Amino acid sequence: MTHHPAAKNQAKQTVQQILLTAAASAERAPAGSGAYWYVRVRWASGGTNKLFLAESWTKRNGQTWIRDLKTGGKVVELPRPPGTLGPFFLGGRELTFGQLQKLPAHPRALTKWIVANAAGHGGKTGGPSPSKAQTREDIFDSLTSLLSELPATPRVRAAAFRSLAALPGVTSLGQIGGGQGVRFTLLGGERATLIIDPSTGQIRATNFFVDNQGAEYWQQIPNATITGRWTDTLP
Repeated sequence: MTHHPAAKNQAKQTVQQILLTAAASAERAPAGSGAYWYVRVRWASGGTNKLFLAESWTKRNGQTWIRDLKTGGKVVELPRPPGTLGPFFLGGRELTFGQLQKLPAHPRALTKWIVANAAGHGGKTGGPSPSKAQTREDIFDSLTSLLSELPATPRVRAAAFRSLAALPGVTSLGQIGGGQGVRFTLLGGERATLIIDPSTGQIRATNFFVDNQGAEYWQQIPNATITGRWTDTLP
């Protein structure tokens, strides 16, 4: 079989163009406003049809409420232990809303911040300094969190898309589920799939996400949907 480098480069440019178009859309989007940052994650468990739903409402001062499924879906306030900086989690570190708003809005500077943060905290697991492969995964985890679950500014979200475009191991899957499929190969051959709407700069669905405590969730197919937006309503 004859390989054509030009065709390979064209495919690479295509997936980069998807992410760069999404970056431009994210940068143009309004910042939004409201009393609470609302996050809703909906996903199916493994190969079953059982659905899971997680919801949280967070004020700028750190007060957080969640919908507790153990109590029939009642919305309850989470206690904040003394000394907690939070309530937002990014790459092994708790951040206040103010710190989150001051993240670098340039792709290289944002990636550098994530790498330095992961090294300073011994990676997500608190162990020794991460390998290059682990660092790359930490970068990917943090960037996807900024794009889907954290109240980052439009400029920081744009920088996150541009940083994703610069990562190695990214390929285009073409049109999937009303968006453009983008795949990232991570540690151990794991493949993270994001379905992106480049026209809005939003991630429509994914098979991988990181919760606000840094725990990773993997699905067989990209059936997890994540909504992050401002609201003035607390149920």
